[in-house]
Amino acid sequence: MQSLMCESPEVSDYHFVGDTCFVHLKNDYGAISRYEDIQGFELAGADKVFHKANAYYHWTKGIIITYPEVKHPVAVRYGFRNFLIGNVANAAHLPLFPWRSDNW
Repeated sequence: MQSLMCESPEVSDYHFVGDTCFVHLKNDYGAISRYEDIQGFELAGADKVFHKANAYYHWTKGIIITYPEVKHPVAVRYGFRNFLIGNVANAAHLPLFPWRSDNW
């Protein structure tokens, strides 16, 4: 029986190591839509100011997010503005919906 790929990807967990954030997804069906030029992620430090971040995908580490000026990030978000292009989708081409780790 084939499985039906009908769920959008969701963040299963994330963690910060130094100046880098690692985000793991569930419901990716073994792939995401892109490995480079991932758009829509932002990082914030203790000052609670979000900055457009650089993101790329590594098959064992997940989505790796950095921004050189945020030395110790404490929050990450994706597509969380009035208009912000996000381009992450799973193997079924279903999008990652806006998401945030903070509750400010």
